[in-house]
Amino acid sequence: MNSENRKWLQVIGSVTLVLTILFSYTHCVVQSPKKTARKSASSEDEQVSGNSGTNNTGNNTNNNNNNNNNNTGGNTTAAEDFFEQTVKTTFENNCMFCHDLPQNNPPVQAPITIYEYQNMRQMMMVGTSGVQNNLMNKIQGITAHTGGNRCPSGVADPICDVVIQWYELENPGSNNNNNNTNTDPTGDILDITSLGKITGWAANPSNVGELVTVKFYLDGQQGGAGTFIGSTIAANPGFNGGYAGNHAFQFYVPLSYRDGTTHQLYAYASSNNQDYLINQTPITFAAYTTSSAGFNFYQANLRPILETQCSSCHAVNYDIHFNNLLEPTPAAGGTATNNQFVRMPAGSFNGLGHPGGNICGSVNGSPCNLIQQWWTIEFGN
Repeated sequence: MNSENRKWLQVIGSVTLVLTILFSYTHCVVQSPKKTARKSASSEDEQVSGNSGTNNTGNNTNNNNNNNNNNTGGNTTAAEDFFEQTVKTTFENNCMFCHDLPQNNPPVQAPITIYEYQNMRQMMMVGTSGVQNNLMNKIQGITAHTGGNRCPSGVADPICDVVIQWYELENPGSNNNNNNTNTDPTGDILDITSLGKITGWAANPSNVGELVTVKFYLDGQQGGAGTFIGSTIAANPGFNGGYAGNHAFQFYVPLSYRDGTTHQLYAYASSNNQDYLINQTPITFAAYTTSSAGFNFYQANLRPILETQCSSCHAVNYDIHFNNLLEPTPAAGGTATNNQFVRMPAGSFNGLGHPGGNICGSVNGSPCNLIQQWWTIEFGN
């Protein structure tokens, strides 16, 4: 075979080899590694206990019940989702002034763990209800809180309201006093503030779509010695006692009864011309109201000083500071010299130090002496 023929044979061989390689490549099936299938809980239970699939289904149902039936099908519960989407957002909108990263230079370096689900849940679960637990005590300044009471108008204020709703998701049925087993209209009084704001809920378990009317009486029952002071419809969004729909309400005690004296409140859920005394009533309370003389004194004497010395950290507002005067209320032993508003600028209140230090020198220094005068104008000696 001459050299020219050998050359052609080499060319043909090379082409054949290339075609063979290309054909093989285009017909390869490339597969990603298969994921190892995770054993189902029921399969593992069968292997460990030898139970049948039917029994394991029952066990799984019990496990779900122990998780408050809140699992949304993913890796989080409905309660955790509510925290991330609602509670955390509410905290961010209302608390980030202090609860912020150090590099953002907040005026008070407060912990940022308030935005962490597990930390806040652990705190909230120490208590007896959505209203009475360690987290609510902190938010309302019942325990030492640099930010003071973040729900000055009561538990219907946004921060407290979402925590109560979150507590109910973590503890289904815990805040309705077993009312789901009751067919009569029912409800609850959650709070009465020192300014006479009543917060609660009312519903008809037999017809949760009904808008229940709540009637209020003072110092005696309906049909007896009680004085009718008004009514409202329980149709607001907010804590609903565990019943579907909007069943929250707010009602203010009339001004004539916000007189600083002790009263008893009776509340009734009304449906189909029948009235039912709701839970937690009667409640003993004392409510107060502002005065024009007090407002004028605050505006002329206190406000200018507070705007100069305190406005970099605090809002200067008559209504806010009036609430501070009422911690504690006169009915609970509050005086001109022991209330939160006079003690905090003097250095501390109930063991909580003032981040701005002692600006009065003593409780009788300025502006604490003016705060005492204001207290006396509002509440007397």
